[in-house]
Amino acid sequence: METFTNSVTRLSSPQLLFLTLIVLLTSQPCAAAAQAELPRGFKATPDPSIQTFQPLLTDPTVNFSLGFLRVNKTQLALALIHVLSSDPLWLANPAQLARWSDRTTLLFNGSLVLSDP
Repeated sequence: METFTNSVTRLSSPQLLFLTLIVLLTSQPCAAAAQAELPRGFKATPDPSIQTFQPLLTDPTVNFSLGFLRVNKTQLALALIHVLSSDPLWLANPAQLARWSDRTTLLFNGSLVLSDP
């Protein structure tokens, strides 16, 4: 008699981020205007008019987006969200959120650097 085992492998946060970035960065370009990769020297600051999520990087299928997620009106998290549901899949350092201010910046110099002076 065969026995089937139902098992689920949980990915750690770094593994999930790595896999998602691989999907985002290796997807074929399409006609959509969404940015599909971050060039070196990329810099972004939160837009004060945004109430919930400011996308910075979106995959060509528009299923996933990396950007600033507004938290508690005054804080932000660098987040990866599922666009259709608006559910965050991953947050960078959720224990220490940055401020939603024009002084907060996200830089890409080969690494992502979120600065909140």
